[in-house]
Amino acid sequence: MHREFKYELIRKFIHLFMLLVPIGYNYLSYGTVVPVVAFLAAGAVTIDILRVRVPAFKAWLYKYLGGIFRVYETVTFSGASFILFGALLSVLIFSRRVAQLVITFIVLGDIAAALVGKRWGRHKLIGNSTIEGSLAFFVASFAGSLFITPFPLWQKLVAAIFATIVEMLPLKIDDNLTVPILTGAFLSLLSRL
Repeated sequence: MHREFKYELIRKFIHLFMLLVPIGYNYLSYGTVVPVVAFLAAGAVTIDILRVRVPAFKAWLYKYLGGIFRVYETVTFSGASFILFGALLSVLIFSRRVAQLVITFIVLGDIAAALVGKRWGRHKLIGNSTIEGSLAFFVASFAGSLFITPFPLWQKLVAAIFATIVEMLPLKIDDNLTVPILTGAFLSLLSRL
């Protein structure tokens, strides 16, 4: 196994823990979920600020976890900060069911797209996206949506397609933030139909 793919597996395993947000939101109140996700987001942002601004902290962190950071993350926030902030905004802005669905999309879809795209992605689309990675994003998102109710099947399908399109666009903002926010806004409008 390539070293880069091994580190991507570790990154995505950590990413998988974010599924606790939509699952936990089934059992916990808004008043509990918001502070927990806010605390985690603040923690991730604090670690990123220390990592970027304090050389001794960066050296210590990279000694143990350096391989999981992408090259561009050496000077900016990590995917963990973006996904936690995206989850927090989703919970704050959208209804419970929309937040659960879009967080599920970015967690499962992003994991599938990254792993499939890096391992088997051969046909480039836009930017760094591949057909294989984008199809994996769609399949994982749609499959995950089947466990989130009460959206009609057609809305889950259309929302998964929309999320896939957002994920593959070469936007300047991290997709861990754009996918849940843009898809949440779209799904909020779609669910009124």
